[in-house]
Amino acid sequence: MGDMQTMTEQKKRYTILGIFVAMFLFGAFFLRETGVYFDEHSEEEILYMNILQYGETLQISKITNWFQWKDGYRPICESIERDHGSAPYYLCAPLLMKLEQHPEAARLQSDVWHAYTYALFFLGVIYMYRLLWELFRDRRTALLGTLMLFLTPRIFADGLYNNKDSVLMSLIIVMLFYGIRFLERKDFKNACLLGICAGFCGNLKISGIYVFATCSYNTAQDIAMAVFTSMTQGVLVAGLSTYVNQLIKQLEKDE
Repeated sequence: MGDMQTMTEQKKRYTILGIFVAMFLFGAFFLRETGVYFDEHSEEEILYMNILQYGETLQISKITNWFQWKDGYRPICESIERDHGSAPYYLCAPLLMKLEQHPEAARLQSDVWHAYTYALFFLGVIYMYRLLWELFRDRRTALLGTLMLFLTPRIFADGLYNNKDSVLMSLIIVMLFYGIRFLERKDFKNACLLGICAGFCGNLKISGIYVFATCSYNTAQDIAMAVFTSMTQGVLVAGLSTYVNQLIKQLEKDE
């Protein structure tokens, strides 16, 4: 009886694994069809300026020397874009920098950017399943919620290229998972992972962290409410800024 239950449990795990592999390949199929979005190059420049800041602060000659032949770059602290960073993309920065001298640099860098963004998005999909399993202990509920996230058209499309909103969403899901784990276990490992995820969120967008810095949390519901508040306010601020920008442009046209 025990062996049968073990085999059934293993079969369920392999089935879930197969579903996730199929989901990943499904999304990866569309990567080459994803074009360059309007601020992709500016986001890459922000990443480079962050790297340059580290190079000058830590006096890493290999980094500062690389920027000597690149015009227009300065440390992020001197840029108007210093209000948000690109910490989740530091791992892919060396490859992007290495491709700079390639004859097809623009295309290859865009492909790397999209692939890395999709990988971060899919990390959030995986942790969505883990989060729902942690909360409900039911594989069907966890899988259904994960599929709803992954197959929502707007979220899926943004996951292929959007290095801000979709990546922030993924990191918040990961942060929520480790936050609940920490509340349950009160251990050093989950505290560190929660802090690392919170740091990435705060670096990417201030709306991803300031709510966590100004509230107290005693239950999983408190954390979930903080996540909802930070994401909602981030979306509202972004929408308001877009509206104001368009309004200013329209007023200038009328004049």
